[in-house]
Amino acid sequence: MTEPASQPAAPAASTILNPGPPIPIENMTPAQAMARHQQIMSDPDMTEWRESWRNGDLAKRDEFAQLHAVMSRPDPDKPAVANVSAAAAAEIALHREQVIDHLRSTADIPEPVADMIRKDMPVTAHERRMAEQERGRMLADPDFVKSWLSGKRDARSRMALVDVILARPVIRQ
Repeated sequence: MTEPASQPAAPAASTILNPGPPIPIENMTPAQAMARHQQIMSDPDMTEWRESWRNGDLAKRDEFAQLHAVMSRPDPDKPAVANVSAAAAAEIALHREQVIDHLRSTADIPEPVADMIRKDMPVTAHERRMAEQERGRMLADPDFVKSWLSGKRDARSRMALVDVILARPVIRQ
């Protein structure tokens, strides 16, 4: 008598719930950023995260701002719509102005940088790499980190400018 073929074992729950390391925010699509945002705002396991964010944790606030920047980008997985309704265009423009206002509340954002956000201007892969390197240098400098975390406007401005570049779409060549 032959034995029945064994069924493959079901994956562990931890594998399903935590499929791997988190995707860096700058590499997320708008849909992934929206999913992370919804998780943060509604998942009971994220209560501690939300409380820390509400209490002014700068790393959490930075993550939240970056998620919003990514969510405002066009989703490369969705086809571009040739004729966006006037209402949708107005909503997109309003959201981008809100992002600019938020950044300007804590940092000096020059008008050309604000235009990058307004027009959703892409950056080159080289510009992206340079911004990643600069962010790494800033975060490796204890004096900079201390200034940034204490809310010094010049440090916040430097970080915001790099974050704007990192949140831009990259030109595909």
